[in-house]
Amino acid sequence: MSSCHGMPSRHVVSSCYDISVRGARTHNLRSVDLDLPKGKLVVITGPSGSGKTSLAFDTIFAEGQRRYVESLSTYARRFLGRLERPPVDKVEGLAPAIAIDQRNRGGNPRSTVATTTEIYDQLRLLYARVGQPHCPFCARALVARSPGRAARELQARDPGAGWLLCRIAPDTRLGDLRTEGFARVWTGRQEDIDDLMAESPQGAETPVGDRQLVVDRFNPARVDTVRLTESLATAYGWGSDRAVFHPRARGVAKTTN
Repeated sequence: MSSCHGMPSRHVVSSCYDISVRGARTHNLRSVDLDLPKGKLVVITGPSGSGKTSLAFDTIFAEGQRRYVESLSTYARRFLGRLERPPVDKVEGLAPAIAIDQRNRGGNPRSTVATTTEIYDQLRLLYARVGQPHCPFCARALVARSPGRAARELQARDPGAGWLLCRIAPDTRLGDLRTEGFARVWTGRQEDIDDLMAESPQGAETPVGDRQLVVDRFNPARVDTVRLTESLATAYGWGSDRAVFHPRARGVAKTTN
């Protein structure tokens, strides 16, 4: 953390990586020179009336806002009006700026800089379009696969016989799964739905809980691509576009749509 205490010195050697302010004279500032390092949290401190707001808001931010507005098209500037240049000799290294003051704007107590400035939605869109998600457990990049592509990759990998699984809503009833034609669930091992309903006092109303649904059992290299693709499509439909193939004698191979 960097901080500026009192009035900065006039004899400052600036860096190309700094925001350089020379001759700031806003309000009670008297030809103040200073350099602010970029990429760091800078705190301007001082007693009341020393010019903190004049420097941060009325000089640095005002000049950054003015330059941003001037970079817009003539049509856009018609609606924003003309911003006057603050009384300063020179400001270098300044990018478009955002200012958030201490006034209570009546927002949510969990508001952040991103939500207050409405950048949050833009960042979400940017990360969704440009970002590359990775598995939090194995750190491998996650790749979207259609049922057809996933079927071809499973056959090419030849993982051997195993179970095609998907995780479904915990409150799904076992009786409903049985009605849909499913016969098994997975809890680290295969379990028959009929047996679970017979053992539970709730019978068909028993929720699936943390069990995974067994969609199909097969050896990808020995079944035709059509059946494999249809099973994966079913698993995606029940598992919110996620499915897992669990080989009998090997690790888990994930397929994600």
